[in-house]
Amino acid sequence: LSLAQFLMGGPPEWVFGDQWLGPSGVDEAFTGTLHYANGAMAQISSGFAVPYYNHFDALGDNGRLLFTRPFTGLESDDRRLTYYDSDHAAHELPVPEMELYAGEVEDMHDAILNGRPTYVTLAETRDHVRTVLALYESARREERGYVEEES
Repeated sequence: LSLAQFLMGGPPEWVFGDQWLGPSGVDEAFTGTLHYANGAMAQISSGFAVPYYNHFDALGDNGRLLFTRPFTGLESDDRRLTYYDSDHAAHELPVPEMELYAGEVEDMHDAILNGRPTYVTLAETRDHVRTVLALYESARREERGYVEEES
């Protein structure tokens, strides 16, 4: 969700969420479609009741970008960033090896102890929360949900 909003430059106008709740009431599978003002869409999914699958795929006018294991499994040999151009030729792109969670801790450390701005702004964090709330409300009501403007 945060990667989609980063690439799109902000929150969607409206969303549609769908979930499968397990016996405990926890959403064991969740999917969402995010619709942006410029006509672009993003789709997200997560789940506990499915085999492990972690990737990011971006489709655009000039090709496709596929990132396997963008958020976890940094030590994995199958972590790749590949750009497929409009002729479908694959181009492997370098991915820096770095610990993502350590980076988050260092970012917060710099903000608290050194007064530096955080990488993800408070406004971006609020956009993420408002989008998640709209997705859950959409799933609950089984209808389109709107991301409320910040007041």
